[in-house]
Amino acid sequence: MTSILCPVLVGRATEMRSLSSAVDKASDGAGNMVFVAGDAGVGKSRLVREVSGLAAARDFETLRGRAAESGVPVPYRPITESLMKLARAGLAPDSPELAGYRPALASIVPEWSRPGDGDAGLSMIVVGEALLRLLAVTGSQGALLVLEDLHWADPETLGIVEYLADNLAGTKVMCVVTLRDTEQSAGLDLYRSLLARRAVDGIEVRRLTDGEVRQMAAACLGTDEVHRDVLRLLADCDGLPFAVEEILAAAISSGQLVEDSAGWRVNAQVEAGVPASIAGSVRSRLAGLGAPATDILASAAVLGRTFDWALLAEVADAAEPEVLAALQQAQGVQLIESLGPGTFRFRHNLTRHAIVSDLLKPDLSRRSARAAAAIERAHPELPEAWCGLAAELYEAAGQPLRAVELLVEAGRRDRKRGALDSATETLSKAGALIAGIPAAEPGLAFEAGEELAKALALAGDHAQLGRLADGLMARTDSGNADPQLRARILLMAARTESESNHRAAVAHLAAARSITDQLRDPMTSAGLDVVEARCAMDVGDLERASELAQRALVVAGPQTTGGHSWAADIAIEALEVIGRRERGRDLRAAQAAFERAYRIADDNAYAIHRIGALHELGTIDMLENGGTRRLCEARALAQKAGAISTVVIIDLQLANIWNLGTDLDRAMAAARQSELGARRLQA
Repeated sequence: MTSILCPVLVGRATEMRSLSSAVDKASDGAGNMVFVAGDAGVGKSRLVREVSGLAAARDFETLRGRAAESGVPVPYRPITESLMKLARAGLAPDSPELAGYRPALASIVPEWSRPGDGDAGLSMIVVGEALLRLLAVTGSQGALLVLEDLHWADPETLGIVEYLADNLAGTKVMCVVTLRDTEQSAGLDLYRSLLARRAVDGIEVRRLTDGEVRQMAAACLGTDEVHRDVLRLLADCDGLPFAVEEILAAAISSGQLVEDSAGWRVNAQVEAGVPASIAGSVRSRLAGLGAPATDILASAAVLGRTFDWALLAEVADAAEPEVLAALQQAQGVQLIESLGPGTFRFRHNLTRHAIVSDLLKPDLSRRSARAAAAIERAHPELPEAWCGLAAELYEAAGQPLRAVELLVEAGRRDRKRGALDSATETLSKAGALIAGIPAAEPGLAFEAGEELAKALALAGDHAQLGRLADGLMARTDSGNADPQLRARILLMAARTESESNHRAAVAHLAAARSITDQLRDPMTSAGLDVVEARCAMDVGDLERASELAQRALVVAGPQTTGGHSWAADIAIEALEVIGRRERGRDLRAAQAAFERAYRIADDNAYAIHRIGALHELGTIDMLENGGTRRLCEARALAQKAGAISTVVIIDLQLANIWNLGTDLDRAMAAARQSELGARRLQA
């Protein structure tokens, strides 16, 4: 597999300042011990390499050893390994300063023993002092002793570490110790004890933020920008630098991640899977649990990273005592952790994926079907994340139509609450999934497309919206589509074309009008009126726009409650047209229209429409008295929701209003933000 090692240290400035300060102190004769603690893969060893480089630059002698996981402890293992560097170089503890301590050192490095030494019967204190004196004379400028993975260390090594911690002061010796603070061990107990009595310094290494993961990926790939498709590959890294490097390496080796003239891109036809190094570690820990516990954990992995143990018994077809025993074992080997009463989580998402990837397809399908059914029985309405999880399980179970239905519902919910990026991703997946189902119900495909179009329109992604509308139009032309669906697709196409190609928009509206005249459905006619009003507004026919919007509002306005989502959409859009028409002649009438739109959006939990109405009300504030509070509030909400086009417009408005005052720096910053957002929309 390709090796990927990040050429720079990302997100560790604070940690490196502490380590650099410790090297300075040791160089000045104030020896010290620093513990570097954190989760597996969080970057402790990388910090050790960096501090070793700092010490080498000071001409320190650097010795390094590592404890190893073993059923039978080997006394002094990491210390012996560290001193073997000296032994291999032909050095021996013969200096006068070590007189009398050679037998003690020989107990650590047998190569240094001499005839007649015999059984010294040495105490740990004597061995610790012997090591300390050896380190003190080894490097003329100082010495660095690195002991890694102390969570696996033998009792004798722990005793030596404690002795050194209490006696390094006054020497030019620095000791760096690494250990996992997420696993209970004698080494962790020692660390906490030493830290409590201030005998050592501690560095708790945190996981990387999303921004730091992006920065690290860019450095690994040698690029300034990382496409979001590449970042999706790293969604399961959990902020662990080791996982970032391993995932990228596996993706490159498999051909999933390739570089061409345009940069790095993801080949969607290739699935790299879980990196072998991570999968191997998981299999090793599972092997120690036994078959029953492993089987139960496999069902837990199918349920998701976070799972409810009450569902697990049904999915795994096991008795509750067996399930609890298996979870206790898995928690003991750090595969899962408790999040509270009844809820557990795999500590790393890659752990979960590694377990699932080892299941044969028929087994995965069987477990997924049981899990989906159990979730629907326990949560019939599939609230919150249950809807998306059930969709994922039905897809894995070989029931794609049910998966699409749930994906569309999940995407609709995301759109309504303003999570546009999530809505777009979920609905795009629904569209791709249904496209691969032979003889799928056309209505479901159009429903998925229509929901995606709404999300794209709200996000301001008109380019993708246009492509979607063209594709849906082609499908309606080639089949016997339901007339109402065809009319709604034509309206979607008209809205998409209204600003850039008015003639095409008018043609789509005329075709839609011929259908609605035959349907004689008031709500479909109202939908047509409001889109035609929008198009009239775009070409400056304000009176016609206002007349059509008022007509649509008469039909849709009374039906905006009780779950009639299309009526709410139509009414809000009609009020937006009315409010914008009135803004040029009567601010009070405009304000009343936007306030009504806000109330309808609030009643229907439409986050994006709430933002739109707030934006319009903020614009009125700006026109009346130069106020920016509501504009800034709308901008913050739009940024969070992913409505980039709205953010761009508000930034430009803020830049203009601040430019009229004295806050020119703030105006320039807003203008630059608007420019950056506009470029992002064009990309």
